[in-house]
Amino acid sequence: MKKKTITVQGMVPSDFVSMYKTDLLFKQIKKFEDRIVREWKKAILEFLNLDHEAERLIYTFVSFVEQDIEIGQEFNRYWYRNKPKEIHEIECRIRAIINPLVYLPMDKIERGHKAICVLEFSQTTKEVFQLPVIVGFHRNEAGNEVTLFHE
Repeated sequence: MKKKTITVQGMVPSDFVSMYKTDLLFKQIKKFEDRIVREWKKAILEFLNLDHEAERLIYTFVSFVEQDIEIGQEFNRYWYRNKPKEIHEIECRIRAIINPLVYLPMDKIERGHKAICVLEFSQTTKEVFQLPVIVGFHRNEAGNEVTLFHE
Protein backbone atom coordinates (compact mmCIF):
# COMPACT_ATOMS: atom_id res chain seq x y z
CA MET A 1 0.00 0.00 0.00
CA LYS A 2 1.33 3.43 -0.94
CA LYS A 3 2.01 6.00 1.75
CA LYS A 4 -0.64 8.66 1.87
CA THR A 5 1.04 11.99 1.26
CA ILE A 6 -0.09 15.54 0.71
CA THR A 7 1.88 18.54 -0.48
CA VAL A 8 1.08 21.67 1.48
CA GLN A 9 1.82 24.68 -0.72
CA GLY A 10 1.26 27.50 1.72
CA MET A 11 -0.99 29.14 4.25
CA VAL A 12 -4.38 30.59 3.33
CA PRO A 13 -4.57 34.37 4.01
CA SER A 14 -6.27 35.14 7.35
CA ASP A 15 -8.70 37.63 5.77
CA PHE A 16 -10.04 34.86 3.50
CA VAL A 17 -10.32 32.45 6.43
CA SER A 18 -12.28 35.03 8.42
CA MET A 19 -14.59 35.84 5.51
CA TYR A 20 -15.09 32.16 4.75
CA LYS A 21 -16.09 31.24 8.31
CA THR A 22 -18.51 34.14 8.73
CA ASP A 23 -19.99 34.69 5.26
CA LEU A 24 -18.98 32.59 2.26
CA LEU A 25 -19.60 29.19 3.87
CA PHE A 26 -23.21 30.08 4.66
CA LYS A 27 -23.81 31.49 1.16
CA GLN A 28 -22.46 28.27 -0.33
CA ILE A 29 -24.61 26.09 1.95
CA LYS A 30 -27.69 28.01 0.78
CA LYS A 31 -26.62 27.89 -2.87
CA PHE A 32 -26.02 24.12 -2.87
CA GLU A 33 -28.57 23.05 -0.22
CA ASP A 34 -30.54 20.82 -2.58
CA ARG A 35 -27.35 18.95 -3.64
CA ILE A 36 -25.62 18.52 -0.27
CA VAL A 37 -25.33 14.81 0.48
CA ARG A 38 -25.20 13.25 3.93
CA GLU A 39 -21.38 12.98 3.95
CA TRP A 40 -21.09 16.69 3.19
CA LYS A 41 -23.55 17.57 5.97
CA LYS A 42 -21.41 15.69 8.49
CA ALA A 43 -18.24 17.43 7.23
CA ILE A 44 -19.97 20.84 7.35
CA LEU A 45 -21.12 20.26 10.94
CA GLU A 46 -17.65 19.12 11.98
CA PHE A 47 -16.17 22.25 10.38
CA LEU A 48 -18.67 24.52 12.14
CA ASN A 49 -17.81 22.86 15.48
CA LEU A 50 -14.05 23.41 15.18
CA ASP A 51 -12.40 25.85 17.55
CA HIS A 52 -11.26 28.13 14.73
CA GLU A 53 -9.28 30.32 17.12
CA ALA A 54 -7.11 27.45 18.33
CA GLU A 55 -3.43 28.16 17.78
CA ARG A 56 -2.86 24.57 16.69
CA LEU A 57 -5.09 24.92 13.59
CA ILE A 58 -3.80 26.23 10.27
CA TYR A 59 -5.58 26.66 6.93
CA THR A 60 -3.47 25.47 4.00
CA PHE A 61 -3.55 25.06 0.23
CA VAL A 62 -2.95 21.39 -0.63
CA SER A 63 -2.00 20.47 -4.19
CA PHE A 64 -3.19 17.51 -6.21
CA VAL A 65 -3.18 14.30 -4.14
CA GLU A 66 -2.17 10.87 -5.42
CA GLN A 67 -4.65 8.93 -3.26
CA ASP A 68 -8.01 9.67 -1.66
CA ILE A 69 -7.37 11.46 1.65
CA GLU A 70 -10.08 11.63 4.32
CA ILE A 71 -10.73 13.88 7.29
CA GLY A 72 -8.76 12.53 10.23
CA GLN A 73 -5.75 11.42 8.16
CA GLU A 74 -2.72 11.63 10.43
CA PHE A 75 0.82 12.56 9.48
CA ASN A 76 4.00 12.06 11.50
CA ARG A 77 6.76 13.13 9.10
CA TYR A 78 7.44 15.96 6.67
CA TRP A 79 10.08 17.43 4.42
CA TYR A 80 10.44 20.67 2.52
CA ARG A 81 10.37 20.30 -1.25
CA ASN A 82 13.66 22.20 -1.55
CA LYS A 83 15.31 19.91 1.10
CA PRO A 84 13.86 16.42 0.46
CA LYS A 85 16.56 14.53 2.35
CA GLU A 86 15.84 16.36 5.64
CA ILE A 87 12.88 14.50 7.12
CA HIS A 88 11.35 15.99 10.28
CA GLU A 89 8.94 14.53 12.81
CA ILE A 90 5.56 16.11 13.43
CA GLU A 91 2.15 15.13 14.77
CA CYS A 92 -0.75 16.55 12.82
CA ARG A 93 -3.98 15.50 11.19
CA ILE A 94 -6.54 16.85 8.77
CA ARG A 95 -9.50 18.32 10.65
CA ALA A 96 -11.38 19.75 7.67
CA ILE A 97 -11.26 19.64 3.88
CA ILE A 98 -12.76 22.45 1.81
CA ASN A 99 -13.47 21.79 -1.86
CA PRO A 100 -12.24 24.85 -3.81
CA LEU A 101 -14.80 24.36 -6.59
CA VAL A 102 -17.86 24.81 -4.37
CA TYR A 103 -16.19 26.15 -1.19
CA LEU A 104 -17.93 23.60 1.01
CA PRO A 105 -16.39 21.25 3.57
CA MET A 106 -16.19 17.68 2.27
CA ASP A 107 -15.37 14.34 3.85
CA LYS A 108 -12.35 13.67 1.61
CA ILE A 109 -10.07 14.88 -1.17
CA GLU A 110 -10.35 12.54 -4.09
CA ARG A 111 -7.29 11.39 -5.99
CA GLY A 112 -6.13 13.98 -8.50
CA HIS A 113 -7.81 16.93 -6.79
CA LYS A 114 -6.64 19.80 -4.62
CA ALA A 115 -8.26 21.33 -1.55
CA ILE A 116 -7.99 23.78 1.27
CA CYS A 117 -7.21 21.75 4.38
CA VAL A 118 -7.41 22.67 8.03
CA LEU A 119 -4.52 20.95 9.79
CA GLU A 120 -4.37 20.45 13.53
CA PHE A 121 -1.06 19.96 15.29
CA SER A 122 -0.89 17.91 18.49
CA GLN A 123 -0.03 19.65 21.75
CA THR A 124 3.18 17.61 21.90
CA THR A 125 4.45 18.90 18.55
CA LYS A 126 7.15 21.42 19.32
CA GLU A 127 8.25 22.14 15.77
CA VAL A 128 5.69 23.39 13.26
CA PHE A 129 6.77 23.81 9.68
CA GLN A 130 7.06 27.33 8.32
CA LEU A 131 5.07 28.23 5.23
CA PRO A 132 4.43 31.52 3.48
CA VAL A 133 0.95 32.98 3.19
CA ILE A 134 0.00 32.64 -0.48
CA VAL A 135 -3.00 33.89 -2.45
CA GLY A 136 -3.89 30.66 -4.22
CA PHE A 137 -2.85 27.24 -5.39
CA HIS A 138 0.61 26.96 -6.99
CA ARG A 139 1.68 30.40 -5.76
CA ASN A 140 4.58 29.41 -3.50
CA GLU A 141 7.44 31.07 -5.36
CA ALA A 142 10.04 30.15 -2.71
CA GLY A 143 9.71 26.44 -3.38
CA ASN A 144 9.48 25.60 0.30
CA GLU A 145 6.31 23.56 0.04
CA VAL A 146 5.95 20.78 2.60
CA THR A 147 5.18 17.13 1.91
CA LEU A 148 3.41 15.39 4.81
CA PHE A 149 3.27 11.64 5.18
CA HIS A 150 2.72 8.90 7.77
CA GLU A 151 5.33 6.26 8.33
